[in-house]
Amino acid sequence: MDEISKKLPQFPKSVKSNARIELRFKVLADGSVSQVIPLQKADPALEQAAITAIKQWRFNRLSDDKEMWGTIPLTFILR
Repeated sequence: MDEISKKLPQFPKSVKSNARIELRFKVLADGSVSQVIPLQKADPALEQAAITAIKQWRFNRLSDDKEMWGTIPLTFILR
C-alpha cells in the first residue's frame, strides 16, 4: 500500500505541548481513507488535526476491490 498523496497535520495553535499519536486507518479499494481510529490518544485538538489530515491521504488503487488497514504514529513537536 503506497501513498500517492499525503497531507501533514497542522499543529493547532491552542496546543502548548508535544505529543505522540498513533492512528489506525482503513484504505478503500479506490485508495481513499474511510475510517481513522486513534489508538494512542493526546490532546483532542491534535487528534482532530491528525485525523483530518489522514482522511485526505490517497493511496494506490487496491487490487480485487479489497480494503486494507494501516497504522501510523505521528509525533507533534512544538517549536
